[in-house]
This record gives sequence, structure tokens and C-alpha cells, in this order.
Amino acid sequence: MDKADVAIIGAGVIGLAVAVELAERSPGKAIFIFEKHESFGRETSSRNSEIIHAGIYYPTGTLKSSLCVEGKQLLYDFCEQWGVPYRKSGKLIVAGSEEEIASLEGLQKKAAANGVVDLQELGPQQLARLEPNVRACGALYSPSSGIVNAHVLMSRLEQQAMQKGALPAYCHWVHQIEPLAEGYRIYFQNPDGSKDHLDCLHLINCAGLQADRIAASVGIDLDEAGYRQYYCKGEYFSLPSEYTRLVNRHIYPPPLKELTGLGIHLTCSLDGRLRLG
Repeated sequence: MDKADVAIIGAGVIGLAVAVELAERSPGKAIFIFEKHESFGRETSSRNSEIIHAGIYYPTGTLKSSLCVEGKQLLYDFCEQWGVPYRKSGKLIVAGSEEEIASLEGLQKKAAANGVVDLQELGPQQLARLEPNVRACGALYSPSSGIVNAHVLMSRLEQQAMQKGALPAYCHWVHQIEPLAEGYRIYFQNPDGSKDHLDCLHLINCAGLQADRIAASVGIDLDEAGYRQYYCKGEYFSLPSEYTRLVNRHIYPPPLKELTGLGIHLTCSLDGRLRLG
């Protein structure tokens, strides 16, 4: 086949989820998922904390905040329906000093504006009862935060996408895209190194770390559109096994304004191991 209805670039969790939804809504359509690696989710989708966030931090009114609040429940429902391991473990955002209490108050207001209605404010004694090994001046408790097995999640999405007719094309590296009068021409490299192309009516960019390169290749001005990516690298370290179950919930500091991330936090894996990162 030298033409497709839809081409999706990137078989991470977003690309696979998009493929499932499109294949379900448009049965019989030719849907291809281009992925340069030999299997799904080999980059960002498998290199993260696997935390299911509640929607606390994001600027009010943004697409990110609304999708996070709506998406967390959809994700829990999907995990229940399709047997994806997860745990609604909850998260504590702790104040290590009295000065940080004000940060928690600001977070609580932002969360409420975002539609997160289950946050609980805890004093030191309430916190100690919940997590005896955590000492802080106060905390916000988010019971709807959790953790998911990202690999099994993507495996279920891939299985559904294929059952509904979408076709993953692994080891197919997209190196150029040419806009056509109707649709796009995708130039790619096959697993054996040979070059080929495919025309499609619709192109969906789910390329993760390469998403801005793909956008630029079809003539989008990255800076004008706000698509340029600025990379930062996180690292996680597992604690020795004797610290398993030291705490039962994820522990976060209040986010610092000068940081682009959420600060050093402690996460509990599904098997109880603790990771700092």
C-alpha cells in the first residue's frame, strides 16, 4: 500500500492511544504508526516516574490542566477494564519549613481552580499518623494521585490498536515530510536501510523528543507556534531493599519557582520499592 488515511509518527503512549481512538472511531481506515525503534515506548514513555498526577500544578485554564484532571480518571478506568497494574497510592506535598506553608496554600488554591476537589490539608500530627516516617510542618494530601505500570499500559494500547486495524511500523525512521496539495508525503527508512515513502491524508505528530523536528519539516515556525522544545534530564535512584515500605505514598516538596521540574521527590513503585529523583 502506498497511501494511508492517517499516519501517526511515534509509538509512545500518546501515539498508541491516538491510534486506538482513531481506529475505533473510523473502522476500515488505513492507519499507520511509524516508530524508529524496534518496539513501542523506547524513549520518554518508558523513562519517567510512572506517576498519575492529579492536576495540581498546572496553570489554570490551560489545556494541560484540564486534560490532567479529566485524564487521570479515564486512565484509572482503562487500567481497571484492561488489567493494567496500577495503585491509587496518593501523594503528599510536604512543607519542610513554616515558609513553605504559604506555597502549599497557593497550590491548594490553584488545584481548586483546576477542578481538583479532593486535596486535604494536613497538620504535623495528621501527617505523622498517615506516614509515621515523614516529618514536616504540614502537607497537602492528594488521594487521587497514583502510579501505573507504563510498559503494560502501552502493551494493552498496542494490542487494541492492532485489533482495531491500526498497523505499527517499527524500525521505520521518518526523515522528511513533504506537504502535498492534499495530505502529506512521508519519506522514511526501512529496517534494512532502504528508503521509501508513503502518502497520507492526515498526519499526527506524536514524536516526543523529535516532535519539533517533525513540525519544522512541514513548514511550521517553531518559535512563532511555541513548539520549540527545551530539554532537561532527570535521574532516579532506587533505595536499598531494606527501605521498602518505609513510606506508602509519594512524597513531593513544594515546587520551587526557579526549577523547571517538581524538585527531588520520593516515589513508591508498585512493588513497594522507593526511588528518589
